[in-house]
Amino acid sequence: MLRQDHQQLDKHVIAQIIQPIVKTNPTVCIKTLIVEIKMFMNYTPSYKKTWLAKQRALEMIHGKWEESYANLPKLLGALQSCVPGTVATAQTESVYEGGEIVSGKRMFKRVFWSFGPCINDFAYCKPIVQVDGT
Repeated sequence: MLRQDHQQLDKHVIAQIIQPIVKTNPTVCIKTLIVEIKMFMNYTPSYKKTWLAKQRALEMIHGKWEESYANLPKLLGALQSCVPGTVATAQTESVYEGGEIVSGKRMFKRVFWSFGPCINDFAYCKPIVQVDGT
Protein backbone atom coordinates (compact mmCIF):
# COMPACT_ATOMS: atom_id res chain seq x y z
CA MET A 1 0.00 0.00 0.00
CA LEU A 2 1.46 3.36 -1.05
CA ARG A 3 1.25 6.40 1.18
CA GLN A 4 -0.85 9.33 -0.02
CA ASP A 5 2.15 11.66 -0.20
CA HIS A 6 4.17 9.47 -2.58
CA GLN A 7 6.50 11.94 -4.31
CA GLN A 8 7.64 9.63 -7.12
CA LEU A 9 4.10 9.39 -8.46
CA ASP A 10 3.90 12.89 -9.88
CA LYS A 11 1.66 14.21 -12.63
CA HIS A 12 4.00 12.92 -15.35
CA VAL A 13 3.84 9.30 -14.17
CA ILE A 14 0.10 9.43 -13.59
CA ALA A 15 -0.40 11.07 -17.01
CA GLN A 16 1.29 8.07 -18.65
CA ILE A 17 -1.17 5.76 -16.90
CA ILE A 18 -4.34 7.71 -17.70
CA GLN A 19 -3.39 8.77 -21.23
CA PRO A 20 -5.34 5.91 -22.95
CA ILE A 21 -8.44 6.76 -20.90
CA VAL A 22 -8.18 10.48 -21.69
CA LYS A 23 -7.52 9.75 -25.37
CA THR A 24 -10.69 7.64 -25.55
CA ASN A 25 -12.78 10.15 -23.57
CA PRO A 26 -11.26 13.64 -23.19
CA THR A 27 -14.22 14.76 -21.04
CA VAL A 28 -13.73 12.03 -18.42
CA CYS A 29 -14.22 13.48 -14.95
CA ILE A 30 -11.42 13.67 -12.41
CA LYS A 31 -13.22 11.43 -9.91
CA THR A 32 -13.40 8.64 -12.49
CA LEU A 33 -9.68 8.99 -13.13
CA ILE A 34 -8.96 8.80 -9.39
CA VAL A 35 -10.90 5.51 -9.23
CA GLU A 36 -8.98 4.14 -12.24
CA ILE A 37 -5.62 5.08 -10.70
CA LYS A 38 -6.63 3.51 -7.39
CA MET A 39 -7.61 0.26 -9.14
CA PHE A 40 -4.42 0.20 -11.24
CA MET A 41 -1.84 1.25 -8.62
CA ASN A 42 -3.57 0.81 -5.27
CA TYR A 43 -2.86 4.51 -4.68
CA THR A 44 -5.36 7.33 -4.27
CA PRO A 45 -3.95 10.56 -5.69
CA SER A 46 -5.28 13.95 -4.69
CA TYR A 47 -7.82 15.71 -6.86
CA LYS A 48 -5.25 18.39 -7.75
CA LYS A 49 -2.57 15.87 -8.74
CA THR A 50 -5.09 13.99 -10.89
CA TRP A 51 -6.31 17.21 -12.52
CA LEU A 52 -2.72 18.21 -13.33
CA ALA A 53 -2.06 14.71 -14.69
CA LYS A 54 -5.12 14.95 -16.94
CA GLN A 55 -3.92 18.29 -18.29
CA ARG A 56 -0.50 16.73 -18.93
CA ALA A 57 -2.12 13.73 -20.67
CA LEU A 58 -4.14 16.05 -22.92
CA GLU A 59 -0.93 17.93 -23.70
CA MET A 60 0.81 14.65 -24.55
CA ILE A 61 -2.04 13.71 -26.91
CA HIS A 62 -2.73 17.05 -28.61
CA GLY A 63 0.38 19.14 -27.96
CA LYS A 64 0.68 22.46 -26.16
CA TRP A 65 -1.77 25.33 -26.69
CA GLU A 66 1.03 27.62 -27.80
CA GLU A 67 2.15 25.16 -30.51
CA SER A 68 -1.42 24.76 -31.76
CA TYR A 69 -1.90 28.52 -31.89
CA ALA A 70 1.38 28.92 -33.78
CA ASN A 71 0.16 26.36 -36.36
CA LEU A 72 -3.18 28.12 -36.89
CA PRO A 73 -2.01 30.50 -39.65
CA LYS A 74 -0.50 27.54 -41.56
CA LEU A 75 -3.77 25.62 -41.26
CA LEU A 76 -5.86 28.56 -42.48
CA GLY A 77 -3.41 29.16 -45.34
CA ALA A 78 -3.64 25.49 -46.35
CA LEU A 79 -7.46 25.70 -46.35
CA GLN A 80 -7.36 28.75 -48.59
CA SER A 81 -4.82 27.27 -51.01
CA CYS A 82 -6.50 23.85 -51.32
CA VAL A 83 -10.09 25.08 -51.74
CA PRO A 84 -10.27 28.16 -53.96
CA GLY A 85 -12.51 30.96 -52.71
CA THR A 86 -12.28 29.88 -49.07
CA VAL A 87 -12.48 32.70 -46.55
CA ALA A 88 -10.59 32.24 -43.27
CA THR A 89 -9.93 34.68 -40.45
CA ALA A 90 -8.70 34.45 -36.87
CA GLN A 91 -9.72 37.11 -34.37
CA THR A 92 -7.83 38.23 -31.29
CA GLU A 93 -8.59 40.67 -28.52
CA SER A 94 -6.57 42.89 -26.21
CA VAL A 95 -5.06 41.52 -23.02
CA TYR A 96 -5.87 43.38 -19.80
CA GLU A 97 -3.89 43.34 -16.57
CA GLY A 98 -5.22 45.36 -13.67
CA GLY A 99 -7.73 47.13 -15.92
CA GLU A 100 -4.99 48.33 -18.30
CA ILE A 101 -4.36 47.12 -21.84
CA VAL A 102 -1.03 45.30 -22.17
CA SER A 103 0.70 46.63 -25.26
CA GLY A 104 2.11 44.09 -27.68
CA LYS A 105 0.00 41.20 -26.35
CA ARG A 106 -3.10 39.77 -27.98
CA MET A 107 -5.30 36.86 -26.90
CA PHE A 108 -6.96 34.39 -29.29
CA LYS A 109 -10.72 34.81 -29.40
CA ARG A 110 -12.12 32.79 -32.31
CA VAL A 111 -11.51 31.48 -35.81
CA PHE A 112 -13.92 31.42 -38.75
CA TRP A 113 -13.74 29.80 -42.14
CA SER A 114 -16.15 29.04 -44.92
CA PHE A 115 -15.28 26.94 -47.94
CA GLY A 116 -15.50 28.54 -51.38
CA PRO A 117 -18.09 26.11 -52.81
CA CYS A 118 -20.37 26.72 -49.81
CA ILE A 119 -20.10 30.48 -50.31
CA ASN A 120 -20.84 30.20 -54.02
CA ASP A 121 -23.78 27.79 -53.64
CA PHE A 122 -25.42 29.80 -50.87
CA ALA A 123 -27.01 32.00 -53.55
CA TYR A 124 -29.02 28.98 -54.74
CA CYS A 125 -30.54 28.14 -51.36
CA LYS A 126 -34.28 28.63 -51.09
CA PRO A 127 -35.20 31.32 -48.54
CA ILE A 128 -37.68 30.09 -45.95
CA VAL A 129 -39.37 31.49 -42.89
CA GLN A 130 -40.02 29.03 -40.09
CA VAL A 131 -42.27 29.68 -37.11
CA ASP A 132 -42.27 27.15 -34.29
CA GLY A 133 -45.03 26.38 -31.81
CA THR A 134 -44.09 29.08 -29.32
